[in-house]
Amino acid sequence: MRLNRTNVTNETTIQLTYQLSENNWYLLASAPPAFNKLPKELKIEETAKPELINAPYIIKGRQVKGVKEFFTGLKPFGSNTLFYGNKPEFRKGKTIRRLLLFVLSEDSQTLSVYFTFKLYFHTKEVEGFMQTFFNKLKQPKNYNGEFDFR
Repeated sequence: MRLNRTNVTNETTIQLTYQLSENNWYLLASAPPAFNKLPKELKIEETAKPELINAPYIIKGRQVKGVKEFFTGLKPFGSNTLFYGNKPEFRKGKTIRRLLLFVLSEDSQTLSVYFTFKLYFHTKEVEGFMQTFFNKLKQPKNYNGEFDFR
């Protein structure tokens, strides 16, 4: 059984795939068994206050008992199909962020979410990781060069 795990630059990631529904929500199509760190439905919207989250788009889950299941800014990474965001976690009294990578298909019908085990405080700490990760995803077989998304 395939667990939808990838190993890019020795960092484990878990891949989830969502499909766009008629009501403009992305519905979970595939995920590892018992993985519940992200909701079954996600929606991408333009940011109402981009100055607050420093991102042109947001991605969110539904509200459950008045609380959003999931919410993060979607920041483009040099392309209109590659984005990153984060999921806050609390450890030893400090807030840290878990890196999430998003790949939108050209027709916007499929959204791949890569839940990484990479933690960071500032975006500069993970820019090299993201470049390598996206390069490996886009890399055709037998390709030895590098893609430039910037």
